[in-house]
Amino acid sequence: MKSPQTVPEVAPTGAPKLPKVLDDTLANGLRVLVVRKPGVPMVQARLRLAIGKPKNWGDGTIEGIASETIKTGTADRDQLAIASELQRLGGSLETHADNEDFVVFGNAVASGLADYLRLVADLLQNASHPRGEVDIQKAQTAQGLAIAHSQPPVRARYALLGRLFPGHPYGQDIPDPASVGAITAAQIRKFHSSTITPKGAVLVLVGDIAPARAMKAAHAAFGVWTGTRRATTVPTPEPLAANPLLVVHQPEAVQTNIRLGGRAVGRKDPLFPALQLAALVLGGGFTSRLNHNLREDKGYTYGAFAGLSHNQMASYISIGADVQTAVTAPALVETLYEIGRIATTPVTEDELGAARRYLAGQLALSIQTQAGLASYLASLTAQGLDLNYLRELPAATERVTVDDLQNVASTFLSPAALSAVMVGDADVIGDAVGRLTPVEVMA
Repeated sequence: MKSPQTVPEVAPTGAPKLPKVLDDTLANGLRVLVVRKPGVPMVQARLRLAIGKPKNWGDGTIEGIASETIKTGTADRDQLAIASELQRLGGSLETHADNEDFVVFGNAVASGLADYLRLVADLLQNASHPRGEVDIQKAQTAQGLAIAHSQPPVRARYALLGRLFPGHPYGQDIPDPASVGAITAAQIRKFHSSTITPKGAVLVLVGDIAPARAMKAAHAAFGVWTGTRRATTVPTPEPLAANPLLVVHQPEAVQTNIRLGGRAVGRKDPLFPALQLAALVLGGGFTSRLNHNLREDKGYTYGAFAGLSHNQMASYISIGADVQTAVTAPALVETLYEIGRIATTPVTEDELGAARRYLAGQLALSIQTQAGLASYLASLTAQGLDLNYLRELPAATERVTVDDLQNVASTFLSPAALSAVMVGDADVIGDAVGRLTPVEVMA
């Protein structure tokens, strides 16, 4: 019989080796970042425009439709020509927009970068948003919104955001599908001409490319892009007020979607490293406290989570699990227990060390691929950071002590600092949950 083997200690995490970034700003205000990452003969592109508006926000549907129909035609190219060009370049082009950002992302073979950038520039400058394509996209958007209204996890997310940011664009509910019908192609074109402009936009290029050559191609493609718009600032959310647990009624639901959340700090804040580690210990991975309790020990859910999200003017933490309807109240008790425990008692040194290693590993993995590096760099740039953050954050977490983590958890993860929502059958869960905390039911 073999004797037990000792598991070797985990080696210390080394500082990541960061690539060089070629950074330049065109005369029109477009900032271009280029990183050479060989291995695959491709280039990843990420172009982001901040479009936050302090007044007349709308519900984001115009932005979403514009982001889709921007790919459907220009004065010189119809949708088939655009698709054929992308196929020739071995590439892809996707878009996303909401009330805060307009993002164009995709890839192409490295040898076709100049042509790919010219295509993207043509769409940004000259998209015609044909009426027929706008009508098609309106129908698809309305259908997608109708589906979203029927999805409990989606409703739970929007309900939580409404609690965290009442009266603010960040807290808007899912748009009404019926509202899409009134949108016109003229509105889409007006949005494009007044908003899709180069000043303040950021283009990130990552791939098997010579940075100087890629920068030259970006200048050639986007240098003639013109247009200005009034500088805008997203309003700062008002302080969060206490409110009862909100139960969004989902008749005959077999599960309850439990969500808790609160305001947090952004990546630049000195408290962020400790808060990030606290979120990881609480619910950031399979071995986290919440997952161990609710999934492994109690069998209430397939998985529980806790994590941080960031907008331009506010960050927030969200905590949650989807549980069987019959165990909704006990699951809430256990969730509040774990939140209260991390807010009032120190974590162990082993938990803190594991969270540090997990975070360092996540960061290292996030930049291993061209796509991952491009997306991460674009995200950091939008928050006023650069790739040095990937070295600075792990170093900062090494300085976090058990006391530091408890102090930040007591502020941001205290049950009293969090709002709670549920999507489930209020007729079944309402009485039991009401014995634990005041409840407000929404049909």
